Amino acid sequence: MSWTGQRLDATDRLYLLAALPTLFVAGRRDACIPFRHTVRAHQLLPHSRLEVLDAGHFPHTEHPGELADLLADFLHTRSSQLTSGSADTAADGVLERLPRTRRRVTPTDTVAETTRAS
Repeated sequence: MSWTGQRLDATDRLYLLAALPTLFVAGRRDACIPFRHTVRAHQLLPHSRLEVLDAGHFPHTEHPGELADLLADFLHTRSSQLTSGSADTAADGVLERLPRTRRRVTPTDTVAETTRAS
């Protein structure tokens, strides 16, 4: 990262989110991390949810109420799906679409196992 903005991406690490409910929030006017990077991450994780706000790098300070509403809705929706049994198996087929990494992590791996393998 430099004053010109982010030049790296983390798509090779998205497999770590494959089995997790994921909400991506981006600021359309973010000069540090272009929102198109967040859009790309969302495309690679089809079970994820994407929200793009009319904000810069700090949507939590520019639009705290809107962000709080998004978070509350996401948490409520996901918890409702989990308790009703209607949640999809988010990892099904996702790992095959993600960029190859040094080691594949499955939904049954623990955080400690993942950390040691990296």
